[in-house]
Amino acid sequence: MKLPGIPTLVLATFMSGLLGFLSASTQTWRDIEATGGIEVMQPVVRDGRLMLPVNYDVSGLRWITCKPTTMNSGQGVWGVRARARGQAIWVTVLVCLHAPEYPAGGIHYAKLSGVSPGKYTVYYGELGDRGHPIGSVVIAESEAHGHSS
Repeated sequence: MKLPGIPTLVLATFMSGLLGFLSASTQTWRDIEATGGIEVMQPVVRDGRLMLPVNYDVSGLRWITCKPTTMNSGQGVWGVRARARGQAIWVTVLVCLHAPEYPAGGIHYAKLSGVSPGKYTVYYGELGDRGHPIGSVVIAESEAHGHSS
């Protein structure tokens, strides 16, 4: 059995990433509810960056905050975006065609930047939309200033 060479593996990785990028779309609030909801956890520092852990499963196989009504077998989470303004953080989930590097469920991490210590209300949706609160988090002084941006 001949193993694939390095150029083949590099090309396969590149194509998988490109496919994820090209197929990525933002989940609507209706999509979030239909697939079992979403929850945020307290920020953590990972690899020197302040991150917001987000529990979400696009497959619709897990009840996170509500009963799932839709199943998606062919989608994975491409990424989670977080934006902060004032004492609020807005989160959006981007999904794409499922691939091993884009798992459907579990904890996904959104980079937090430009945040000061304090308590934040977290919303799902675009910056400024306060229609879907999903939790609150506290950012400690050491977390806000003890990471690289």
